[in-house]
Amino acid sequence: MEKHQVQDKKTTDSVSLRSLRAGDAGLVTALRDSSSAARRLAEFGVIRGTTLEVLRAGAPCIVRVDHTRLSLGASLQDGILLSPLG
Repeated sequence: MEKHQVQDKKTTDSVSLRSLRAGDAGLVTALRDSSSAARRLAEFGVIRGTTLEVLRAGAPCIVRVDHTRLSLGASLQDGILLSPLG
């Protein structure tokens, strides 16, 4: 049961991708999008535990996932929860 509480705390401390600025990075903690959007993001490597770096903030924003750059609209940004790094 204690393990479940730790997972809840991680999600509670998370912020949406949309709240990060250019140069910020975060660790993906959850995806709150529809299953089709989450599946599409996963195809591009956006899964729980992945680090995203914001190259350009705004709508759309540009993020780096490993060696790939993605452009994401505001609605997708709101559905990606991250734990900020640094």
